[in-house]
Amino acid sequence: MTTTNPTRPATRRWAARALATGAALALLGGGLLPQQSAAAAEPRPEAGNGKLTIAKVEVTPGGTITLNGTGFDRRPSGGFLSYKLNDGALQFTSGAPDGVLDPPGTVKTTKAANLPNASGSFSVKLTVPRTLVPNSKSTTYWVRLLAGNDGGSLASKYVHFTVVKFSSSVKASFDSKTKKSTTNGTASVAVSTSATSRPTGLVTILDGKKTIAKGTLATKHKGALKIKLPKLKKGNHTLTVKYAGTGLIKSTSKAYKVTVK
Repeated sequence: MTTTNPTRPATRRWAARALATGAALALLGGGLLPQQSAAAAEPRPEAGNGKLTIAKVEVTPGGTITLNGTGFDRRPSGGFLSYKLNDGALQFTSGAPDGVLDPPGTVKTTKAANLPNASGSFSVKLTVPRTLVPNSKSTTYWVRLLAGNDGGSLASKYVHFTVVKFSSSVKASFDSKTKKSTTNGTASVAVSTSATSRPTGLVTILDGKKTIAKGTLATKHKGALKIKLPKLKKGNHTLTVKYAGTGLIKSTSKAYKVTVK
């Protein structure tokens, strides 16, 4: 009995190129795509037409990245593009703002604005998981674009992004007793960050280069802390308030001029 091979010529050519690069292949939904590694240490090779770029490389956990594509083939009617994190080793937790999770961990985009137009260009916004930790190595994270499961031409492209810590700011005020050499003063410190309304971490107060007081922010403080100060000598002082930050929040500091009488 004679059987026919339904695989399209373009698919066979793409598979041959992928095999030549050493990429592992898996048959998914009728299209050959690079196999996703459960512990991907580096991206699989690229294949197909098009170039994928990122508008801004740095993003905070839970933030949004904007990807731009040029030179891609248009999708067929009802077509779509899919996106994976680290070739499937990590998972998207939300499809917003431009797609949906389908299947879980993978973002699928179907809107015309997020698919290649007549010139092969498109743009898409994706939300990175809040569980991603800031990385010191620029190649730690990447997004993989996959095309071909919609019956159209096949493509596999990726772009790196960097997860950075949330910024923070610190403010302080000093009571009237701080400005008297005969009394112990108090500093009221407030730390704010978009990461949380309840930042934690060490707060240090220096007089010039000398540490004179410390306090530790706990979640119960809601970012506000009162720290007792030692008596200061008469004269002009530069009091610097430093917040040490955390694994997710950047450190910060602010200096104040205080005259003690």
